[in-house]
Amino acid sequence: MSLSGRAVLVSAALLLAPRLARADETRDKCIAAHEESQLRQQRGALMSARETLRACAAEACPRILRGDCVDMLSALDRNLPTVVIEARDDAGDITDVRVSIDGTLVATRIDGKAIELDPGRHAVVVEAVGRAPIQQTVVVSEGQKNRVISAVWTPVRAPVSAPGRVVRPTPLGVYVLAGAAVTGLVGFAAFGLAGDAKKRTLDDCAPFCARSETDVVRTRYLLANSSLAFGAASLVGAAIWFVMRPEHLEPSDAAPAMARRWVRPDVTPTLGGAMLGVSGAY
Repeated sequence: MSLSGRAVLVSAALLLAPRLARADETRDKCIAAHEESQLRQQRGALMSARETLRACAAEACPRILRGDCVDMLSALDRNLPTVVIEARDDAGDITDVRVSIDGTLVATRIDGKAIELDPGRHAVVVEAVGRAPIQQTVVVSEGQKNRVISAVWTPVRAPVSAPGRVVRPTPLGVYVLAGAAVTGLVGFAAFGLAGDAKKRTLDDCAPFCARSETDVVRTRYLLANSSLAFGAASLVGAAIWFVMRPEHLEPSDAAPAMARRWVRPDVTPTLGGAMLGVSGAY
């Protein structure tokens, strides 16, 4: 071979050497991406594994390796879970919301499109202006598609009171008349006993006792009879009022307050008889 021919071969070798080196470097990167994608899939990092599969499925990678990466990429897309976020209140759907997943903002508006996630546990936060954030923890499975995650705001409703009950409370006047009846009976007993005691002191002078002394006895007996009549009338009036008392519907929330109400007649003896009073809580 002539010197000129050798020179041509040497020049061609020098030109092909960098290209062969670059080809080896590309092949190594493709192999590394292929291996890394499998490790990431084993860890459940499917979204990250997809990026490495796209690298080894590039045209620059060897054909055999590229074909395997394309098949793996297709299978990964089938297994990658997706979720669909929806938000609503009593008025209907809400679209102006912010959606964060695991602390990363993924949407500033709901458009009905699916969001891809790695399989596993995720914290989803949906926020809307003027509303409390709604946070949910969800677990999505490998291959699960279009799982709906709903954020629902409900208005704070006033508690519904239980239906009331029909009651027949005892009127205050019944207690007053009952107290008056007790006072009358006490007066009858007190004045009657006082009259008897005074009458016994007049046995020695009868029938020539002073008129003033006998008037005291007659007055005490008169007061005793009046007290008895007053007590009997009060007792009859209290009984009639109690039997005829009306019914009314009592709200359920009024029951505790009604339970704290009480009325009590008080009778206090005095030198001339007794004094009636009424005490209670309203």
